[in-house]
Amino acid sequence: MKSRNALRWISPFVFLLGNLNFSCAQNKPIHIQPGSLNFLVVGDWGRNGAYHQKETADEMEKIASQYDIQFIVSTGDNIYEEGVKGVYDEKWKSSFENIYTGAHLQKPWYCVLGNHDYKGLVDAEIGYSQHSNRWNMPARYFTKKVKIENQDSVLLAFLDTNPFISSYRNTHGKYGDVDRQDTSLQLKWLDSVLNHSHDSFKLVFGHHPVYSAGTGHGNSPDLIKQLNPLLIKNGVDFYICGHDHDLQHLKKSTGSLDYIVSGAGSETRIAGFIPGMSLFSNGDSGFALISLSKNNARVYFINYKGEILYSYEKNR
Repeated sequence: MKSRNALRWISPFVFLLGNLNFSCAQNKPIHIQPGSLNFLVVGDWGRNGAYHQKETADEMEKIASQYDIQFIVSTGDNIYEEGVKGVYDEKWKSSFENIYTGAHLQKPWYCVLGNHDYKGLVDAEIGYSQHSNRWNMPARYFTKKVKIENQDSVLLAFLDTNPFISSYRNTHGKYGDVDRQDTSLQLKWLDSVLNHSHDSFKLVFGHHPVYSAGTGHGNSPDLIKQLNPLLIKNGVDFYICGHDHDLQHLKKSTGSLDYIVSGAGSETRIAGFIPGMSLFSNGDSGFALISLSKNNARVYFINYKGEILYSYEKNR
């Protein structure tokens, strides 16, 4: 386990200072506009309740009950360490059903696949959609459109980023059938979906970060090269992911694309800082609350103690 009090450089771009927060706006109260679309985002969580998973789940229930959330998004690594073996695997109960028990968490969960999920049976995670009233993973990648105000809507695109990571390929089955997945087909699909969207906001979800100051993984060069240009070209508002076990908000000085990391659903790591990009980073276990209206988006990070770590507002 890495020390949370370390002070060191891990690259020319990522500076670590213990577990301090880096932010341009912190500790503001949650403000939700009437009629907004509200949902939670949590990632890297399935550890039988350990590493603050249960405490995080309890705080998710409190926020969900107060702010009328409509659904929850999981950014992957749903079940540790090696996914599930089938739709009746006991891990579904020990890491999901028996942890997120709050009445206001019995909403649809829209889930993507993480690298640890690929070490198990991916088809079982897809198939669990037929066995659960709330688990939604109809395919390895899919979309959902949600109405907000009047005739306005939000486009949500859920990706399978695992096949894009070159280090997962040619590993003799370590990551299941990742070698058989066609990334060019997925990119073509995403480009078409985004290009034909006239929604108020476009949000894309995946497991792996494009950019990240996380000490566990950091930037994903494969996604910077293949995915990021497509997101920018199509005017995506938020790319939201997990994989690094922390909470982050990053943004380039030019452009309108915000990068959100919410991978702190259980075990976490030290959070880093990329000069010129990092607006906030924190290594507490926790989750994100996102609220969308026609011309406004709000993001809040909340930790397992119920503390509001960070707030961000984006206007169209």
